[in-house]
Amino acid sequence: MLAATLAHHRSKPRIYIGCMKSGPVLTNKNVKYHEPEFWKFGEEGNKYFRHATGQIYAISKDLATYISINQPILHKYANEDVSLGAWFIGLEVEHIDERNMCCGTPPGITSFILYLSCS
Repeated sequence: MLAATLAHHRSKPRIYIGCMKSGPVLTNKNVKYHEPEFWKFGEEGNKYFRHATGQIYAISKDLATYISINQPILHKYANEDVSLGAWFIGLEVEHIDERNMCCGTPPGITSFILYLSCS
């Protein structure tokens, strides 16, 4: 499934594929995934912008290069998936909500980013 999904989008220059969501910004310091900079997202109860979440998501080579070049000036939020979504706001990026990437985390698996290479 993953190989077919990536192959289908391989020719696109700026894609961001994953289980897209817009969950609540967690302001309580005592909960997992607390966002210390919650105030930047507006009033309490607001949600994050749309971003890929979960154990796997993919970005194109162009976007991976953009991150690599601009890494020193890209702001990092408490969660890497939120950070990645923030970096693409304002860029011409195609967000692809791939529901097959929405699943639970098997024990011992952590998040990772794939990037599509056109070489």
